[in-house]
Amino acid sequence: MDRRRCEIRRWRPCQHPTIERSAAAPARDPRQTPALAKLLATGMAVEADGDGWLVNAAHLPKGVNEEHLRLFSPAGPDIVNLGLAGSGITDRQVKLLAPLTGLLCLDLSRNPDLGDIGLGELARLPAANTLESLNLYATGITDRGVDSLGKFTALDRIYLWQTKLTPTGIERLHKVLLDCHIVLGPTDLPSQPLVKGAGKRKKK
Repeated sequence: MDRRRCEIRRWRPCQHPTIERSAAAPARDPRQTPALAKLLATGMAVEADGDGWLVNAAHLPKGVNEEHLRLFSPAGPDIVNLGLAGSGITDRQVKLLAPLTGLLCLDLSRNPDLGDIGLGELARLPAANTLESLNLYATGITDRGVDSLGKFTALDRIYLWQTKLTPTGIERLHKVLLDCHIVLGPTDLPSQPLVKGAGKRKKK
């Protein structure tokens, strides 16, 4: 199998190059969808993102728990952009993301208890075949997670600074990932890591 060398780039927002912003799309009210209304009731931010939905749980005061994660299930296929930065998600909880079968952009940054075991769980979920952007900044990922990262078949960009990956691990990524960018800096996470537009691709 031809595996092209990944390109190491400085930080850019979470957005696939084939994705366009959807500011001109008609506004949709998530409160009109019962599954999304339940997410809003927990304090999560929910808004239309192209043909899908952006859900951001990064600002929940006490982080996410298993009950929160199970609420994703009814709306799972329609959630294309999910923010769990600093949410406290753990290795054991990652499997609860299984219903998100159309996920394109996932921000798991600033979760130090998320490591190689959780990454392995994520690699076995449907999202491994759809994710185009994955943010693992400031997580517990090590060189042992490289093989799991190689299973993300659609990955275009991955954020890996302030992890436990070594230069040797980064070099190994060049051999297991397809055409992608490995983003290694800067050390400050942007105030808005999620970029709308994950739910709508450019028309060819």
